Amino acid sequence: MNFSINYFKNLKKDYSENRERKTEIKLFDDVDATKVVIRNTKLYINREEGFIGTSLRKDEYVCDCSDIDDLIVFTKDCKVVITKVDSKTFIGKNIIHAAVFKKKDKRTIYNMIYKDGDKNFYYLKRFAVSGVTRDKVYNLSSAKKQSIVSYFSANPNGEAEIVSVILRQSTKLKKFKWDVTFLTI
Repeated sequence: MNFSINYFKNLKKDYSENRERKTEIKLFDDVDATKVVIRNTKLYINREEGFIGTSLRKDEYVCDCSDIDDLIVFTKDCKVVITKVDSKTFIGKNIIHAAVFKKKDKRTIYNMIYKDGDKNFYYLKRFAVSGVTRDKVYNLSSAKKQSIVSYFSANPNGEAEIVSVILRQSTKLKKFKWDVTFLTI
């Protein structure tokens, strides 16, 4: 026992002078796996039948993704769902937009014109999707009956578009066409 203690004392005496520690002790930050993952999987979509996944190679190519990504999918009947990437997932018929979903992303702005199912009025909507529950179907209109999307666009940098509204001619109307910008919505 005395031999071991003396050995370590001699080590300290021989190797500690003028030999300061060169490594740095530091706490590591949390690493977000979605930022460092390699997107090596291809995502495909079958818009008519309502399927999205990585095994649908005969259908339309959407983008590159990874196994841990989330997808955001919009359908023609004013629904949106966020789901995990899988080999084949049924979303719903008539998919109009699908992309990799970035959580807490306020820069991606969606512009939509839809026909309300209850009142048959057309509404303009400009919104961002920052965080929702996965695999829950959200209705983007407040109608109890089915609403239908007439126009949809996704803008990754928040651009606003200008849309021309053309009304059918009537004797009571003086103006049949005008431009509406989504920036004021």
